[in-house]
Amino acid sequence: INHPALLTNNLKHQMSAWTGIEDGQPTPTKVWLSRSKAVVGNGSKSKQANSIWMPLRKCDCISLNEAPDAGKVHIEGGRAMADKEALVLRYNFYNSPTREICCATWFLLDEKIKDSSRSSCSSDAKQKILPQPLSPEDCEIVEALYQKIVKLRAKSTPITDQVMNETQSLLKSDSKYKVALTRRGDSFRIVKRPASSFSIFSADVCLQRGYGPYTVEGEEEELSLGPVGHLIFVVHGIGEAMWSRPDVPVPSMIEEMDRTRFEIHKLQVREWKEACKAAEDQKKAPLPPPPHRIELLPIQWYDRIHSSSTSLMKSLGAVTITSIPALRAIANDVVFDVLMYQTPSFCKEVLNCVTSQINDLFVGFQTVHKNFMKEGGRCSIIGHSLGSIIVWDLLSVLKMKQMKGNSKADNNGRSFGTPISIDSLCGNAAVATENNEELFSWGPILTSPMEETISFQPEFTMFLGSPIGIFLTLRGAHASFDALRGEKTGEISSPFTLPTKNVYNIFHPSDPVAYRIEPLLLPEEFGCAVPAAAILDSSGLRFHVKAKQMQENVINQIKVGTKTFGDIFSKVSDVVSTGNLKDLESVVPQKKEVNCPDSLTFALGGASNPRVDYCLQLGFVDNEYLSALTAHTSYFSNGDILQFIVNKSMANREWKDVDLQDLT
Repeated sequence: INHPALLTNNLKHQMSAWTGIEDGQPTPTKVWLSRSKAVVGNGSKSKQANSIWMPLRKCDCISLNEAPDAGKVHIEGGRAMADKEALVLRYNFYNSPTREICCATWFLLDEKIKDSSRSSCSSDAKQKILPQPLSPEDCEIVEALYQKIVKLRAKSTPITDQVMNETQSLLKSDSKYKVALTRRGDSFRIVKRPASSFSIFSADVCLQRGYGPYTVEGEEEELSLGPVGHLIFVVHGIGEAMWSRPDVPVPSMIEEMDRTRFEIHKLQVREWKEACKAAEDQKKAPLPPPPHRIELLPIQWYDRIHSSSTSLMKSLGAVTITSIPALRAIANDVVFDVLMYQTPSFCKEVLNCVTSQINDLFVGFQTVHKNFMKEGGRCSIIGHSLGSIIVWDLLSVLKMKQMKGNSKADNNGRSFGTPISIDSLCGNAAVATENNEELFSWGPILTSPMEETISFQPEFTMFLGSPIGIFLTLRGAHASFDALRGEKTGEISSPFTLPTKNVYNIFHPSDPVAYRIEPLLLPEEFGCAVPAAAILDSSGLRFHVKAKQMQENVINQIKVGTKTFGDIFSKVSDVVSTGNLKDLESVVPQKKEVNCPDSLTFALGGASNPRVDYCLQLGFVDNEYLSALTAHTSYFSNGDILQFIVNKSMANREWKDVDLQDLT
């Protein structure tokens, strides 16, 4: 009777007689879930409303089940910490509300609780019910009832109505309800029903053993990759105070980074699989190891001024007119950021905030990922919108401090940059003297020098939808860049650099907020006669873009030829009319003193990157004016940018061998 085949057949027979059994093991596996708490209402009428429980990643459930009852476990790739004793989930690297966690083996199938995120994707998903966990005490009660019926059926004991009535039990979490066994034909099911038989307003709610099959977006891709090899800090731009509000249907910075991280990991896995497929076709062994994954961490600074407790925000609220509140909220939460950053005191406060966050997260990240630096991990920074100005100013402060030889370490032993030669930074030692402080106009205007700077040199710095060009213009940086060129012959672009290996200024051609940087690195006499920005073709140059480039080149050549011929004809006519034929020599076009070649290189871009400005490709049917409405907020969803980030993060990277067993 103990033969394995007989036991297996007996288990299958038991399961076939039940409905709502997703986990048929003798002892069900605990599934861990989390939920957030949202505040409903305003003022004294506000109250907390619990959100829907959602399952954690399967690998995190395994880690939590294996950990001690009072243990703390890193989950979500190290971005969060789950406390099994306090039953809370806290995020390690960014300011996000603490979430509740729980575990369960039995779940409530309420028709009212459905997955709204999936309902918009397909008609089948509209019927997807989200199982909600019972309390641990109630799970024990339901499991005892289930096991009792299983044993009776194993003994071939008839399940009569009397037996079904005797097995009913009150729930501990809510004594107004009980669990009962129901039967339809030969199939049994456990339900939750009102304890009082006089209740006619509540129907039975089915219970389910085990959560059932599910997937968490990004889990498979993240587990397919190796440990973190490239850490990217992302500094947000204007309006984050508004986008982070729960009543605004725009993704916050944290939500944006979660989506971007998922898409980047998809690209990494796809490229790795393509490399493995190519190696298999060429019969190469061993296959390429999985690449180290790219991690993105948001840097949040908006709450430093948008906290309602500050006197500044109280004054702003007092002077704001109450009419058209929606539009005035945009002015106070979006435009206000730019105006405030122009003030030296707030500029320094924001720079201190971002610098301390980056340094603290850099240290904290290494406590979670202990082998990050040992395995050759690298760090980079991305700034979006006003965030790009902040990043530029952070690097400017670091550059000025390194130029003056003020590098030092804080009490925690963190090194704030390494002193490097002035010539390698700017190409002109004169800027380090006290008599040339005005040549520092490319940096921020502060009330006093900053004590702390970022503690690493970025592998690359990327500006997205950046207004750096107009900020530098207002600061008078063009003259400073020209002065750095000095008297060196043969140099056209300024030798100005920042303490980062590569700089990329990426913009959408219809983005009204974005500006170029390269023209400021060229002599002022060039004016608008500068080369066009490079096309960002990380995913390949599209056919219609190639055709448009050819068309523009032909038109420009025709315009230049027509203008030149017209000028010569006009001058010849004038000379002939005067009768002085010796003046014909002056009609021949002379070579211009200033010539801007299309193959210019810019030191600011970096040794491996000759350009700074990169323009995104427009779609085939894109309208420039319609695209302007969404261009500034669509950078992190642009496929070319995501592929560009992957390419630059993986460039010149020799990965350590990864034990595939560790990935599980």
